[in-house]
Parts: sequence; C-alpha cells; structure tokens
Amino acid sequence: MILDPHHRFQEHPGGISIDVVKEGVRYRDQLEPFKDVVDDIFAIYAGTVFRLPLRTVKQAEQSKIKTSHTSVEEIGTILSNFCERELGEVLLFLKHITKIEIRHIDRDGQSKVIGSVTIEDIPSPHTVAQGIHFRGTLLQSVNGNTETKWCIRTLQIDKAQAKEAMSERLGYDVGDSLTSDKLSPLVQLASPINGELIGSLYTLLPLPIRTCFPLHLNAVFALTPDRQSLKNIEEVGTLESRERFAYNSVLVLGLC
Repeated sequence: MILDPHHRFQEHPGGISIDVVKEGVRYRDQLEPFKDVVDDIFAIYAGTVFRLPLRTVKQAEQSKIKTSHTSVEEIGTILSNFCERELGEVLLFLKHITKIEIRHIDRDGQSKVIGSVTIEDIPSPHTVAQGIHFRGTLLQSVNGNTETKWCIRTLQIDKAQAKEAMSERLGYDVGDSLTSDKLSPLVQLASPINGELIGSLYTLLPLPIRTCFPLHLNAVFALTPDRQSLKNIEEVGTLESRERFAYNSVLVLGLC
C-alpha cells in the first residue's frame, strides 16, 4: 500500500494498494529496501513492514504537512540516541512485540546492526493472575551486551468494578465507555532487580513524563495528541476526557 496524503496521484488520489505477489516485479525499486528483513520480497510475508521515506529539501518546499526536511545524518543521530537511552526499556509493557532491531544499510547495501533488544520470560495468564512476574531484557547496543532483570507488578481491576467507580465519580452512568474507548482497567509497575532508575509514565510505550518514583508506571492515560503530556480535565472539558481522566484516577486509587 502506498499512501498519498497530498492527493497528487490523479488516478489513485490518497494512495493505492498493490498485490506484490502478482505485481511486485513492476515495483522492484519500491520493494528493494525490504530485502534485508524479508526473505522474498515478491512472496507473501506473514507480518507488516513500513517504509517511511525521508522528506527531501525539494519535497519540504512543496509539503502541506511540514516544511522542514530531514537528512540521513539527523535520522542516524536520533536512532543512535534511541539505542543508547531508550531501547532497553521500550518493550517492558508491550504484549506481542518481543524484539526490536535498529539496522543501518549504507549506499552499497552493507547492513550493520546499531542496536537490538529482546524481551524474554513472557508472562503466562497464571502468573499475571497472581499479580507479579519477571522479565529478562537482553540489550545489544553500541556499548556491548547487557542483561537486565525486571520485576513487573500487575493490578487488574474488574471492568464492572471500574465502571461503577467511574460512574460514581462522574455523577452519571458511563455506559460502555471502557469498551468503546478501548480502556483496559489495568495498571502495571516495573522496577529493575538490580540498579536504579528515575521512573517514567507509560501508555504501552514510554512518555516524556518523569515521576518521583524509582519505577515505571503503565496505564491508559488521557494524553494530548502528540503524547507529550497528560490532558488537563479543566482545560479540555469534554465528556470523553472527563471519563478517561476519571478512569485514570480509578486505576491509581485501586493501586494505592
């Protein structure tokens, strides 16, 4: 699938979906970058692959989305910093992704791994039901290999209980908001077995919000669209925001 947010393709405004098995040979140049991670770029692949082209200087001048361009050097710096500072912890609260690998492919097609992380000891339903489990993180980065053992405490609140508490706090029946807004009544805490850290808030992935606690806290927080901060119930004032805000409060109260 090729996306066209500017609607410049007259025949296919917005984008086009292509069957790579039947038509892939015609678009070899578009599929070539995937050959290092996909065994056969013209066969069915059991997964999802994204290619995000960098915005060139010329494209930036014409873009209706953003007028700044991005260089290869800038992306390289961002990825290197990500490997050194964040890669070892991004998998802590994800359910299905167990490995992330950052790889640089140069103009000659030579591939080099910049950093990778693998999460092990995926908890079984039985261990989650007990409320506590352990995960081992193997991190390979520019500084070598390290292994960190994490203790994760999980609190699962019954949906009916959460719905009742939210309705009481808001003064009206929230109905099926938990389901429609995809709010899971669950909160998790993660702390390394060895070592110290300055904790952050997570909504599956880390947020740029530090806490005063020596642990990470994961919950479905009410976030601004850029995921840089929490929504303020007084500023937003919509029913949806009030419900999500109350839901966060219920989780924290349950945790305490």
